[in-house]
Amino acid sequence: MGRVSSAGRFTTEAQRSQRDTEKERQKRAVDAQSLLPSVRLCDLCASVVNLSCLETRTLLDRRTARSFASLRTTEMTAPSDDMIALARQAMERAHAPYSRFPVGAVLRGANGKLYAGCNVENAAYPEGWCAEASAIAAMVMDGERRIVEALVMGTGAALVTPCGGCRQRLREFATDALPIHICGPDGPRRTITLGELLPLSFGPDNLSGTESSPKT
Repeated sequence: MGRVSSAGRFTTEAQRSQRDTEKERQKRAVDAQSLLPSVRLCDLCASVVNLSCLETRTLLDRRTARSFASLRTTEMTAPSDDMIALARQAMERAHAPYSRFPVGAVLRGANGKLYAGCNVENAAYPEGWCAEASAIAAMVMDGERRIVEALVMGTGAALVTPCGGCRQRLREFATDALPIHICGPDGPRRTITLGELLPLSFGPDNLSGTESSPKT
């Protein structure tokens, strides 16, 4: 019986270690696919596959995983020129004599139509309303009940995002995956999701006891 050289033994051990590593990688990929059944293998899945902490992976139950996938796989396309122009026009028509901070908002309904609104202030300050509220009212008046895209435009160096109340108003007619374009008069500055602005939100599905999307 021949002797095995030290170099040969080390080579065999290295190959075995490489095979074990490959098996473990494949096992994690299978685990990720079972955890996120509706998501194709992409950057999201890769990030989940690379999670080696058992506690972290345990926290990703099926419901949380679906919500996470919904947020991260939303197609973040740039807003159309029509949305930007309409928001700019709405901002110019805002009634903001007290704050002198005009805001324009545009919503795209599931029917493809655009609905614009501006902020309208009042001498009795609490009685004014936001641009998003105006746009939602126009949408509802037209018979639409679902928002698939939103854009908010304001002035100043800081990002003008929907206020807390308007985030909840948007949630009434949209899911966490709703893309919201934050713009200045010069155009888009950032796009985020409603779920990022309003995490763990309370919506219509909480009252109905289901996980359904807003009704059309």
